Amino acid sequence: GRDIPVGSFSVHLLAQTDRGRRGVIENQLEPSDHPHLGQIITYAAGLDISAVIWIVTRFGEEHRAVLDWLNQHSDDDVRFFGVELRLIRIGGSPPAAEFRVESRPNDWQKVARQRQRAGSPLNARMREW
Repeated sequence: GRDIPVGSFSVHLLAQTDRGRRGVIENQLEPSDHPHLGQIITYAAGLDISAVIWIVTRFGEEHRAVLDWLNQHSDDDVRFFGVELRLIRIGGSPPAAEFRVESRPNDWQKVARQRQRAGSPLNARMREW
């Protein structure tokens, strides 16, 4: 869906996989800013989604850090991705889009934390080191 209302905001794109998982894509064709950061958090809270993909032309360090923090501290139900859109040209070719993932979930960290909370044998072995 396009321009789906969430409170006083509208989601640019709401996508659904063949497994029924939903994701939000927020297009911001300028550098990242605080209002859009607030919007993507609002979308995550207001919709039953599995992923938030925020596309910008350049991520500020503070916004990249927030996405990393959200991925480290949220549960496995939602993941946050920060993607920079750049235009590249090779020789005289027309410009082409290049998408660079600047922030992504670290699933290994989440799995390790879950095991730690569960008191798994792996956690016990890690403590022995």
